[in-house]
Amino acid sequence: MRIERVLVDKATAEQWLSRNVENNRGLSPKLVRRYLRDMQSGDWQRNGETIKFDASGRMIDGQHRLSAIVEGDIALEFDVVYDLPESVVNTIDQGRARSTADILRMRGLGSSGETRIIAAASKVAINYLEGMGATFIRTTAEVDGFINDFPTILTSCSTALPLHGVIPPSAVAAALFLAGADGRYSNLIPSFVEGVRTGVGLLDGDPRLALRTAIQNTRARQTATKTLDTGFVFHTTARAWNAYAEGRSLAIARYSPNRKARYVTPDVTGGPRFGSGVDTLKRVLSEATARRVIRSTER
Repeated sequence: MRIERVLVDKATAEQWLSRNVENNRGLSPKLVRRYLRDMQSGDWQRNGETIKFDASGRMIDGQHRLSAIVEGDIALEFDVVYDLPESVVNTIDQGRARSTADILRMRGLGSSGETRIIAAASKVAINYLEGMGATFIRTTAEVDGFINDFPTILTSCSTALPLHGVIPPSAVAAALFLAGADGRYSNLIPSFVEGVRTGVGLLDGDPRLALRTAIQNTRARQTATKTLDTGFVFHTTARAWNAYAEGRSLAIARYSPNRKARYVTPDVTGGPRFGSGVDTLKRVLSEATARRVIRSTER
C-alpha cells in the first residue's frame, strides 16, 4: 500500500472514474452537487478521507468527489491510496455519517435535540434567502458558515424551542429569525410565540389561533409515524406571522400550492424578500443596527 497527494483535475478524474469498481453504490447527483458547492465556495476541506484503489487498479472509493470535479471542471488536491487488498471494498462506508447536527453539537452549540433544531432552522433560512424550497439539502459547511455569519439564528431557535410538541420549532425559528431582521417587529415575537404555544385567550381571527388550528388539523389527518412537512410548517407560520405583525385577522392559515412548486413562499414581514440573497440579509441587519445606534444617541 502506498499513499500520494495528487492534484486532481477534470481529465484525471474522468480517467479514474473509468476505473470505478463494478457494482459500486449508485451515484447520487444530489451528493455530487453538494460536494461541488463546497468545492467552488472554498469550504471543501481535506479531512483524512482518501481516494482508494485496490491492487488490481480498480477505484473502490471516491466516485462522488471525482464526479464533482468533473461537473465543476475544477482541480483539487486529494490524498490517494493505491494497492489496497481487493477485500477491503466490503468495509468502506460502513459507519453512519455524522449529520450537521452532530457537528454543531461537537462545537458545543447545544444538546443533540437543540442542534437538530439549529441545523434545520438554518437550512430553511438559507433556502428562503436563496429562493429555494424549504427542504433543499444544504451541506454542513453551508450551515456552519451561515451560523458564523448570523449567530442570532441561535437566539431564534431558543425562542422557538418551547413550541416543541405544539408545532415543529425549527421551521418556526427560521421564520422568526427572518421576521426580526429589520427590527421593526421584534417586540411582537415573544407574544406571537406565547400565543401559539398556549392558545390561551385567543379569539377567532387571531393569526396565532389560525396557525395552531392548521397544525392540529394536519396532524389529525396524518398517521402517527408521519412528521409534519417542513415546507408546510414554514409557509403556514410565515402567513400567520405576517397577519399578526401587520395587525390583520386571519381565519385560516394555509399555504397556496401551484403547478410549479408545492408551496408559494410568502415574503416574511420584517425580513428580506424571498430569494433576495444572503447579502441582502446582511444589508438589512446592518441598516437595523444603524437605526438602533441613531435612536440611542437621540435619547
